[in-house]
Amino acid sequence: MKFYNLFTVALIVSASAAFAQRDTTHAVQQPQSQSQQPQSPNQQPSEQFNVKEYSEIQSSELPASLRTTLQGDEYKGWENGKLYRQNNGQSYYLNIGTASSTKNYYFDKNGKAMKGPEGGTKPRKE
Repeated sequence: MKFYNLFTVALIVSASAAFAQRDTTHAVQQPQSQSQQPQSPNQQPSEQFNVKEYSEIQSSELPASLRTTLQGDEYKGWENGKLYRQNNGQSYYLNIGTASSTKNYYFDKNGKAMKGPEGGTKPRKE
């Protein structure tokens, strides 16, 4: 009887050890959701906003038309914000505020305010 109990315990321990071995070298990839798939090239620029496509600039590099737009009350304090120009020169965005309270605005190359990808003026960061 002792042999039978010992054999059963050994069998359970070895089975547990065998099932505990997992291959962790290969991660299972989840299928991409609709929102993570690459966007088509014929979408509007506001739907394709990607911070990596922009470079920070100084206020002296802004076109006159955008400077005029920024004089509005909505953009008060823009001088202390961060300005970015799209690498191809087609658009700009302005980040005003601190980490806890940030406002972002998106403009075309002529200084006209544009809607961001979510329907507002806040750009999407990837």
